[in-house]
Amino acid sequence: MSDLTDAYRDACKRRDAAYEVVIDACLHVVLLANVLRTSPQNVQIVGIPHAVGIASAGVSFNGSEWPTASAINNALANYHEAVGAVRTAWTNVQIHGEQQGLAPPPGDPWAAMRTELLNRANRPPR
Repeated sequence: MSDLTDAYRDACKRRDAAYEVVIDACLHVVLLANVLRTSPQNVQIVGIPHAVGIASAGVSFNGSEWPTASAINNALANYHEAVGAVRTAWTNVQIHGEQQGLAPPPGDPWAAMRTELLNRANRPPR
């Protein structure tokens, strides 16, 4: 292994970690949006100051566990940066002909995230 392949592998690890942070940050929003889309009459958000209770709500989201807009934005920004670092590292590996045995980065690094968020959103609420 060369320094270039090590750098590529490290960049992929950082990208994968950033991906998980985005999934964790955005999942609350995606889940709520999905329930609101399918059955808004069943939703209430609890755990927030001055919230009015809804007796007929079947699904409760704990608002105190939600990430801030800044946290979501920062997670997305970190993922953008990590994706760029992987692409740069991959280009460096290719320029030096050291890509043998390495998987190239996906053409659309956001595809897996979209699928993951939709799959998790479509699971029945716990």
